[in-house]
Amino acid sequence: MAGATYHYPSQMRLQGREEGRVEMAAHAVLTVLEGRRLPVSEVVRERILACTDQDVLDALLRRAGVVASAEELLNDLPKDGSSVE
Repeated sequence: MAGATYHYPSQMRLQGREEGRVEMAAHAVLTVLEGRRLPVSEVVRERILACTDQDVLDALLRRAGVVASAEELLNDLPKDGSSVE
């Protein structure tokens, strides 16, 4: 007899998916900055990668295409990375 089939993903799986989406969004922000040939300091890179709020990362991604420098994005990124101020 086969094991039980579950129709709903586990909470761990959902959390993993969300973490994956957040990580991909952070990398997308960095990719846009690098594609525009804007220097990205280690401080900026670490702050973007540390952000865990999908809404904040979406806002950063929209702005990454128009900012004059990567550091400008830090103005939009709260110290704790939790929400746009």
